[in-house]
Amino acid sequence: MELLYIWIKDWKNIKQQGFNFSSEWHFHYESGNLNITRQNDYIPHFFGTSISNVTIIVGENGSGKSNLVEFIGTCFKMGIGFVNECIIVYRTNNELHVLSYEGLFDHDPAYSGFEIKLHFFKKPASDKILRSVSDIEEARIIYYSPIEDTFFSNFGMPFEEDNFKDISERGIKTKRDQQNNVIKDEYIPPSKYYFNNIKCQAEFYAEFGNAPLTFPVPNFLKIIINPDFGKERFIAFGNEKKLDPNSIKMIWDFFEEKESIYDFFRALFVSILVNIPVHSIQEKIRFFKERIDSFPNNREKILFLEDCLNTHTGRWEDLHKMMMWLHNDCLPYWNQPFKRKEKYLLFPGREPKREPKREPKITQFFREIDTLGINVGNIFQLSWIFDNGGRGSLSSGYNNLMNLFSRIYQVSRWIGGESFILLIDEGELGLHPELQKQYLSKLIENIPVILGLYPLGSFSKVQLILTTHSPFLVSDVPSENVIFLSKNDKGACEVVENKKDKDEKVQTFGANIHTLLSDSFFLKKENGLMGSFAKKRIDQVIKFYQEEVPIEQMSIDDSKIFAQKVVDLVGEPLIKRYLLLLQASKDNTRKDDIINALERENEALKLENESLKKLLNDD
Repeated sequence: MELLYIWIKDWKNIKQQGFNFSSEWHFHYESGNLNITRQNDYIPHFFGTSISNVTIIVGENGSGKSNLVEFIGTCFKMGIGFVNECIIVYRTNNELHVLSYEGLFDHDPAYSGFEIKLHFFKKPASDKILRSVSDIEEARIIYYSPIEDTFFSNFGMPFEEDNFKDISERGIKTKRDQQNNVIKDEYIPPSKYYFNNIKCQAEFYAEFGNAPLTFPVPNFLKIIINPDFGKERFIAFGNEKKLDPNSIKMIWDFFEEKESIYDFFRALFVSILVNIPVHSIQEKIRFFKERIDSFPNNREKILFLEDCLNTHTGRWEDLHKMMMWLHNDCLPYWNQPFKRKEKYLLFPGREPKREPKREPKITQFFREIDTLGINVGNIFQLSWIFDNGGRGSLSSGYNNLMNLFSRIYQVSRWIGGESFILLIDEGELGLHPELQKQYLSKLIENIPVILGLYPLGSFSKVQLILTTHSPFLVSDVPSENVIFLSKNDKGACEVVENKKDKDEKVQTFGANIHTLLSDSFFLKKENGLMGSFAKKRIDQVIKFYQEEVPIEQMSIDDSKIFAQKVVDLVGEPLIKRYLLLLQASKDNTRKDDIINALERENEALKLENESLKKLLNDD
């Protein structure tokens, strides 16, 4: 399915507005009629054969970007019965579907060359939910945002819909509990979130490694015991539960060996032990103390649980199997390849020579941990390592990308080769400007690879809908793929239609970001392109030179010195030249210095002009 158009009668600050998500057609609804026109300059497969379309939503703060995203998510997650009167146009294969609230059309919409299937609905009773858009054909949507304060968690649904996956930061960090028919959002512990995140990334790395993806990924996952998970903590637990201190100390010291694996064994063993119900903990401590007393000195302690399994199974048996796997199959990964004094386990992110049907060691480790059913985030510290051996936590920008790509990979089975919409709300937040420039390109290049949509000709398509404050993303798409939003005097959302005349049309594709920034959708023109504090200081200097108004209650002499220093700091050549001329008109004592400064600024402008000419000639 591909979403083409939405008209909304009344949703928060959106009042009777239509939004086009197609670069092939233009839709316009007004007074009971839906007009459909084909775009003459439409380019098929502009974003590749696996990307059906890309839409960028921009606008000033409060113009309605997030409300539009919320509306789309509500339709897919909860059903159109929650959104009142609207029209939704979408395409499946070669069929055009129009889903409309009853009574909005004076006559059925038509378009030559395409069969239009009409679906009508009306507001159901308050205790009923009308089917969502996804119940018609195969619509699926994935929602991602790096922002924790998102809106989908507030919808009050006790389960995740089959057609909607929330892989946002808020969605990953919260869990849903239903108590007394009340739905409550609860944050999972930070250690568990971090562990789950690393696990998700590890599964992704194991499949793809650093090729054919177009960004750097670490080569190894380093696993060490959490320094806080020590003997003192175990003894404190024993004191809290009023356990025999000698037994507690004996159990801890029993695993004190040089090899790293015994530290892992003890950490997992103790973690299971401290989660045993209070009423049976005394019995378990006594049982294991007796087994330790009778354990042969010449026997490997990794086999300790074999002597206990006749009467203790369940997680103890699972722990025994895991430790035997770590001992027998993972020997090369203990303290290798970077030998240090600390004890750790180092799994390769990807095993290039692995047999296709054999499970990667790194994912097998997480599967074994899941079997134990304990909060491993409190026991282990996990970090990514690069080839050079340096500790390799990813930059926040690349970690943002990795979270998105690894979570898409995690739900790839749910996608099941079907077309879907990827809805990203301000996904570029926290990214360095250089990575913002690459953001859309990385999405287009990598998502089809992750989902296995190659080779060319796949029927599965991905539609990208992104909200952004970054002009870099806007410069990557034609203006037909941009929804420009503004707000009127009452704060209501308004869609600003682009000019039909090519000479007057705002062309965004390949546009200079300074040109885009100067557009009112990013910055108000009257405020310019500089920071507000710099503008305030420069305005004060101009007012001092023109009207001799002291700067922030300074004396005239102090204001003069202050203004001179501010002028020296200005980096924009034209503004600096203007300030120098003002300064020269008021201060004859610095005439030579000002002339020299003006000559330097003239030279800088010449060099900038020559660079621009060279750039244009090269193109």
